[in-house]
Amino acid sequence: MSKNRLCIAGLVALCLLFVFVSNKDGAAQKQIKADYFDPKHLGRGQTIPIIITGNKFSAIKSVSFSPPEGLSVGEYKVAQDASAAQLNYKSYEIPISVSRDAALGKRAVLFETPEGQITKQIEIVPHVPVISDLKITKAYLGSRYIPPEIRFNFLAFDEADDLGTKPDVIKELGPQTWLGGESVIGKAEKVEMTSEPHKVRVYCVYTPGRIVGAGFNVAIRDKHGYQSNQIGDKIVW
Repeated sequence: MSKNRLCIAGLVALCLLFVFVSNKDGAAQKQIKADYFDPKHLGRGQTIPIIITGNKFSAIKSVSFSPPEGLSVGEYKVAQDASAAQLNYKSYEIPISVSRDAALGKRAVLFETPEGQITKQIEIVPHVPVISDLKITKAYLGSRYIPPEIRFNFLAFDEADDLGTKPDVIKELGPQTWLGGESVIGKAEKVEMTSEPHKVRVYCVYTPGRIVGAGFNVAIRDKHGYQSNQIGDKIVW
């Protein structure tokens, strides 16, 4: 009888230990939400900054991947604008480097914060476009009869030359969309070759539906739908 009692007591103790460990792990791995995460494609042999934003976390403590092979994280920084700060949002820009021989396919990205873990997904692809040198050549507020207009251009590098003659361009005006900004996808006006291989200058016209601020960000997509890094500037109306 005492043997049976000892066995039962031992089983109960094991069950309690299992519950304790499960609860402990569960608390450590509490999932929290991020409102913005982009881009979601990373190219082999490239370093692309990703941006993650939300108001459910106070800081990003570490970043890891599953599986981790072929990926590394650079030094990341807080990239917070005034609109986000007013609503207690944190925004981080985190450079991710992908090795030339990294396996293609989807990976989980795990962001550890003091409040819990954020889990997102990226996809490793052969390459993504890289943009730079944004120039805003016209910013017109509009009038009663003439709509507002922004004209701009930027450089785009694509090692496979598959941007096409009128690639999709993402335009964001004002704060990020979940803070009341405007985000529009439209075709480029024209693409001009430069003297450098695989590099073009992309010209665009954007007619905002409404004026929601001076912050302006752009990105581009190639014919596969792979999105570039994001660049931006302030508009002087």
